[in-house]
Amino acid sequence: MYSISINPERDSPQALRRFMQTYDVGPGWTFLTGSQADITLLQRRLGISPADPTNLRGHNTSVIIGNEVTGQWIRRSAYENPQNLVELLTVAMRNYAPQTSRRSQSYAVAGEVIDNSRGSYLFRTRCVTCHTIGGGDRLGPDLAGVTDQRPQAWLSRWIREPDRMIAERDPTALALLARYRNLPMPNLSLGGDDAEAIIEYLRSQPAAHAASAPSHAH
Repeated sequence: MYSISINPERDSPQALRRFMQTYDVGPGWTFLTGSQADITLLQRRLGISPADPTNLRGHNTSVIIGNEVTGQWIRRSAYENPQNLVELLTVAMRNYAPQTSRRSQSYAVAGEVIDNSRGSYLFRTRCVTCHTIGGGDRLGPDLAGVTDQRPQAWLSRWIREPDRMIAERDPTALALLARYRNLPMPNLSLGGDDAEAIIEYLRSQPAAHAASAPSHAH
């Protein structure tokens, strides 16, 4: 996977390396920069409108998947169902290989049914990169039991506008910022209904997860 800077004046190779270290970026994810002319040309070749580096909310959130052997390229939403992306990568984009037949299996080996609620979907697509529920801290805190530790009104606003709460110097927001390497929680442009769906999903998680929740979770 490649991430390409749209602001080469700011994003020097040294700055990109610091970013990778801050966010614990591992092998397989390469950060690139270059001249502004080359970056603009690449955006146009990929069918992406040149982005305004001063508008952080104007970035394109598409994922472009390509097969160099066949020359097949597909653009998908970064928030698409992960199962659909897996299907593209393993079947549709694998040199058009047909799906092999599989023998019938017992229901005893069936996987766990996925929670298809909106809260679950939002957590998987917006939150899971930085948070777990009972799996320990990542870039942000473990969220197990958070609905018992924080007032719902505070949680709802924190999910919707963390940047404003930090700017207003909310004590809890500042404490979390200091504890987690000064990495601010991003504003994901979620609405009130989205926040409530996420909170309800967190509240519905097994009690075993909540029992292991650290006291600093938000």
